[in-house]
Amino acid sequence: DQYYSSMGPIADPKIPVTGTWDDHDYAWNNMGKYYSCRQQSQNEFCHHFNVAESDPRHPSQGPNQQEGIYSSNLFNRPDGNPGGIHLINLDARYHCSPTSARYGPCEGTSSSMLGDTQWQWLENELNRPSDVKVISSGIQVLPPTHKANTNSFCAYDGPSGTFVQANNILGEGDN
Repeated sequence: DQYYSSMGPIADPKIPVTGTWDDHDYAWNNMGKYYSCRQQSQNEFCHHFNVAESDPRHPSQGPNQQEGIYSSNLFNRPDGNPGGIHLINLDARYHCSPTSARYGPCEGTSSSMLGDTQWQWLENELNRPSDVKVISSGIQVLPPTHKANTNSFCAYDGPSGTFVQANNILGEGDN
C-alpha cells in the first residue's frame, strides 16, 4: 500500500518479509487439497506479501505457476559470503490430505502433507550448504502422540518413512 511503500521496513539493511500460512489464512479450519479456491488463496497471498512477478508462486506465471506458496531464502553471512542462514517456508495446506476423520476420509498411505513436488524441492533445499537452517510451517510438525487415542489422525511419514528414519537418527524415535 501507499503508506508502507513510502515508509517501508525500518530496518537497515532492509529485511524481507516472508512467511507461510496456517489453515485460517488459507481457507476455513483445516482445509487442504480439496479446497476449491486454493489457487485464489495463493494469488491473494502473493498480493498480500508483494511477491515479485518473476517468482514461481506469482499468478503472472500463468500455467507455470507453482502450486503452493513454499519458498526459501538463503542469506549471506555477515562477512558477505554465501551460506549463512537458510530460511525454508513450507506450504502444509495446498496439497494436504485430510488430517483427521473430521475433515474427510483418511487416505492412508496415499496421504500427503506437502505433495510430491514440494517434497522433492525440500530435499533439494536441505542439500544446499548453509550454516543454519530455519524451517517454518503453518501447522504443527509433529503428530499429537500425547493424546490418548490417535486412531482418528491420518499419519503421513513422507516418502519411504523418511520422518521416522530422521527421528531415529536423532535418537528421538522408537528404534
